[in-house]
Amino acid sequence: MARSEPPSSNTVAAATAALERSDFAAAAALLRDHIRLHPGDEEALFNLGFSLSRLRQTNDAIAAYQQCLTVLPTYAEAHNNLGNLLLGRREFDSAAAHFRSAVTNRPESASAHNNLGKCLAQQSNLVEAIPLFREAVRLDPRQAEARYNLAVAYLNTGQLPEAEVELTLLLEQNPGMTPAQAAMARVQRLLGKSVGPRR
Repeated sequence: MARSEPPSSNTVAAATAALERSDFAAAAALLRDHIRLHPGDEEALFNLGFSLSRLRQTNDAIAAYQQCLTVLPTYAEAHNNLGNLLLGRREFDSAAAHFRSAVTNRPESASAHNNLGKCLAQQSNLVEAIPLFREAVRLDPRQAEARYNLAVAYLNTGQLPEAEVELTLLLEQNPGMTPAQAAMARVQRLLGKSVGPRR
């Protein structure tokens, strides 16, 4: 059986350098050239999707991630990034399916758990979202977005003491996080506590 050609290392190296300096247009052009010769290179397809998403070429980014997943259906980061693009378009069912695949294929990903939780929360499914946010925080206790999402989900379900605990931890790590400060003020008002400036 013939082996596929090795990746064109010069093109890939140049694309990697362009990505590192955030020159996404140059990276996308180089990656497209590489993919024409190596259509089964899932890393190049992933990086093309990433570059195109940064260029706000959402349709092309979605197509690149889909092609990447055709090559490697278990690529969790591709599922996660594709899910984010679909969530941005409010395609909740498709986004959730990709986030679920990301969680299945990389259960240690705090980002995938948080993103699936966000998707469900945006559909008012906080019962399923809360355990996902909890797991994201367990996996990465310093992930501010997941802890904030967990606190807000607690707040929106009337679990005020739990919301206060999460917001206290979050504000210890990120004292200047304005949305967390506003949520804490709301929680404390609802709990009947006096609200003063945080130090």
